[in-house]
Amino acid sequence: MKEISDVLMEMMTREEIGIVYKKIVRPSLLKFFHGDPEPLHNVFLNSLHYLGGWRELVQTIERLSVFKDEALEQKIWGFNFPNPFALADGFDKNGWALLGIPVLGTGFHIIGTLTPKLQEGFPQQRIYYLEQDEGLINKMGFPNRGVKAVVGYVKEVRNLFPLPLGINIGKGIDTPIEKATNDYLYCLEKAYEVGDFFVVNVSCPHMPGLCELRGKEYFGDLIFSLKEKIKELGKQTGLREKPLLVKISPDDSREKISELLNVCLDYEIDGIIAVNTTSARRGLKSPNRVREGGYSGEKLFSTAVNRVRCVSNYTEGKIPVIGVGGVSSAEDAYEMFKARASLVQIYTAFAYQIWKGPWFFYELNKGIKELMERDGFRHISEIRKLGSESSERKLE
Repeated sequence: MKEISDVLMEMMTREEIGIVYKKIVRPSLLKFFHGDPEPLHNVFLNSLHYLGGWRELVQTIERLSVFKDEALEQKIWGFNFPNPFALADGFDKNGWALLGIPVLGTGFHIIGTLTPKLQEGFPQQRIYYLEQDEGLINKMGFPNRGVKAVVGYVKEVRNLFPLPLGINIGKGIDTPIEKATNDYLYCLEKAYEVGDFFVVNVSCPHMPGLCELRGKEYFGDLIFSLKEKIKELGKQTGLREKPLLVKISPDDSREKISELLNVCLDYEIDGIIAVNTTSARRGLKSPNRVREGGYSGEKLFSTAVNRVRCVSNYTEGKIPVIGVGGVSSAEDAYEMFKARASLVQIYTAFAYQIWKGPWFFYELNKGIKELMERDGFRHISEIRKLGSESSERKLE
């Protein structure tokens, strides 16, 4: 890996390439697209999609970009995760990049949020860079092709995708709150065959009705209905009862999170993703901070790692947690693991360091292994023991 990197960088160091991208390439592309980052994102997705059609090339890049080490491998929910990192939900809404994802060196993948019907989402422009804060604001509105169309494509390529695959499900943008459960059940049923596990999205800050879905009147019924549906689908299909995860908001009070977690424990939810984007704007300096939508980026990290620690402690480590929010380095991810996260997702940092391409996650995994060796850990699961030694069943 090092020798090939040296050859590729005879003219410039990786740091210099990064500076050129940030100072020249990205501003030029944004100017071409009238300041809208979404077309850039779509170009990258399409690149991964078409790259995925060249299986031999994908396998060649994988050999260079995937950091393999048994110390980072885990078995969670019965699935083998070769490493603990992935891009966050929302990066690949339609599973379009599925066959190209392995070149990035991630350990799993989640597509969605999927809804019952094709959904355009909110009007564009709906993504904004916050350059001074290394962040993003998005107000997407769950744009996707609809669960049947997405699942139809995923079925065609599923056998070629080697990693655990999660599917994030939600309600339609116009669906009344009292009928939202039907949307989740429909998406679960249609996607059950192709997903390894499922994520219930009730925490997107700009989707109408999701805040109400987390209330006492709806949340318990929603989770109970989904768990019962999984039992039913398991019998109908002859497949195992697949894991169900809930993605929580960083903006909920301690009391609200306690209520949600009690329901999750009562109905034996299999995992928690902490956290979604935030409506808060504390500490932000970029002019675009006034835009509507959910913020993601470095300023969210302290809240996210706190929520991971709180959830892990409150559930006494019984429910695996995926940590997401503001992670931009191996050191940040290490803090997530010490807070007892089992897996970590990243989005915004990758958007800002996309010029690293397949080497972004290589460096993260390599960095975690080096930190583990420094502290005498032989396996990544041992890091979580630090957080369990003094854990208490409370929310901070």
